[in-house]
Amino acid sequence: MAARLIGRGGETWPGEIILKLYPRLGVVLRARFSLVILIAGTNGKTSTVKFISEALRQAGEVVITNRTGANLLNGLVSSALCQLPLFSKGKPPVAVFEVDEYALPEIARFFCPKIILFLNIFRDQLDRYGEVNNILERWKGSLQTLPETTLVYLSSDPALYYAFRELPNPKLPFMIPDSYLQKKPDLVFGDLVYCPICKTKLEYSGHYLAHLGNWQCTKCSIELPKAVFKFSEKNSQFQNLPSYQQINLLGAYTLLRTLNYSENVFSAALKNWQPAFGRGEIFASNKREYHFYLGKNPASWTAALREIARGNFSGGVLVIGLNNRVPDGHDVSWIYDANLESLSNKIKIVVYGDRAYDMATRLKIAGYRVLRVFETALQADQYLESSLFKQLYFLANYSALLEIRRLVVGKALI
Repeated sequence: MAARLIGRGGETWPGEIILKLYPRLGVVLRARFSLVILIAGTNGKTSTVKFISEALRQAGEVVITNRTGANLLNGLVSSALCQLPLFSKGKPPVAVFEVDEYALPEIARFFCPKIILFLNIFRDQLDRYGEVNNILERWKGSLQTLPETTLVYLSSDPALYYAFRELPNPKLPFMIPDSYLQKKPDLVFGDLVYCPICKTKLEYSGHYLAHLGNWQCTKCSIELPKAVFKFSEKNSQFQNLPSYQQINLLGAYTLLRTLNYSENVFSAALKNWQPAFGRGEIFASNKREYHFYLGKNPASWTAALREIARGNFSGGVLVIGLNNRVPDGHDVSWIYDANLESLSNKIKIVVYGDRAYDMATRLKIAGYRVLRVFETALQADQYLESSLFKQLYFLANYSALLEIRRLVVGKALI
């Protein structure tokens, strides 16, 4: 009742206050849920949580989630308290929460989840998280105290495999299908290049991006574990999604099958599913088509650019936004690790944001001529509004995408 009076579920401060006033809150909350599922990883959490939540609801479950993306403990507690029914009656709800990478140990200790889905691990916000190994060590230490928690993880990410290999937890891998991989084993620039056991460079028979792919350590004779559940990729709704969303949804598929839901539950959820904010959203007006991609680190920018490169640029433009505010991380040096060179050098590019000139310089180094550079999203929007471009592809980090999306389609959130 108190949480409903002081907040509406998305805010974090109701949870912050109640956590301080009631130390035993975790025990009480856990008893209210039939099941707690956490979704962790650097990229793809929000869309994956949205999909799993919708699939479970269609299967008849009552689902509580942090739908606004507040993924620290105070945000999860706020979401839980504001969505739980006041009285325990009927079917207990299922909790499906996306969690911040650094905050996972604290959240896992508080909620004691039955399953954690790990999508991937990449460098992100070095000024906040530090290097990937720092996050992995925190995860391992946490999971050692939760040996009954099932780990569903992307085995095509060797960093996850090596982090979890010695843990006693039940482990259910999923993997990137071979059809998604490129035969370029020499182009692997990721956060885990060498085997942590013998220090031999990992070999790849197929590569997706960064350190993801069909890897093996020839000296230790370690190969990536194969997927436990195989999904039929012939589903048309599935095939029309960007490849990185397909991979994340294979994790969702494995999780649902682990909970004994049939493939039909997964397929039914695909029929009317729409991506979350900035995850390949498409808006159409009478004269234009708008595509929105959120990129927050080298891996997500590289994946988004791969999808954008498939678009129609004969009458289109790529609009790139770069800020360095609190939601984005202050260090923007990561733009030199994103594979911008994958685009056609004939593409028209407009740049905006607090660090627009840093991005324009990076694009010049990559061999592109930037059409215009704007210091604010408003300036960019005014220019685009008066232009004749028919297709507009927006790629930006958090705050930059929020600004331009609000201006273009009139709303900033999902």
